[in-house]
Amino acid sequence: MDEKKLLKHPLVWIAVLTFLILPFVLRNYMRRIPMPPPVLGQLPSFELTDHNGKPFGLKNLQGQVTVVAFFFSRCSGICPPLMRHMKMLQDKFIFQKIGVRLLAITVDPDYDTPKRLRAYAKKLGADLRSWTFLTGPIEKIRRLALKGFHVAVGTPKKKASFLDITHTSKLILVDQKGQVRGRPDKQGNPVGYFDSTREGIAELFHRAQHTLWEKFAKKQ
Repeated sequence: MDEKKLLKHPLVWIAVLTFLILPFVLRNYMRRIPMPPPVLGQLPSFELTDHNGKPFGLKNLQGQVTVVAFFFSRCSGICPPLMRHMKMLQDKFIFQKIGVRLLAITVDPDYDTPKRLRAYAKKLGADLRSWTFLTGPIEKIRRLALKGFHVAVGTPKKKASFLDITHTSKLILVDQKGQVRGRPDKQGNPVGYFDSTREGIAELFHRAQHTLWEKFAKKQ
């Protein structure tokens, strides 16, 4: 059979198409969904106030994967880079159409009223459709931080021309059941929360997706 007749033969084209398509089919069939990070604990019931002045509690987290940060709007120390990294996460999730929400809880609620939180969110470029800012009585916030997230919130201290309130710079991952998820080591044991660095953000971005895919991973 000459070359021209060979190129017109249907079996040749079937073989070519199979060669081109088969790798994609096998890749999807054999794709392994990574296991989600391990559970550290369950958040307790709580009720605070969101940036619109509406009640917000544990029930609002149900069914969603959420990344949580503690901050305050007039912070000039760890908060600006922390919130910039949260903004980076927001943009990555939105760009890739991944349904992970963000939650920022102020540790300076006497100053951070809902109105001030909305102004801060606007200045930051936060998308309030997927990012919620919370305020409320300071004792409720401290209790939630300590009993729920196992992090401490300090008392306000004035230092020269700025205010300092001790709080964690870590980012915290919460699953659809309101459970806190940890950063696993090589053996899968939880070793803590996620650093608010570029490396930590990259890991958290993927771990959040693993948590979203958990129901599929369990079926495999």
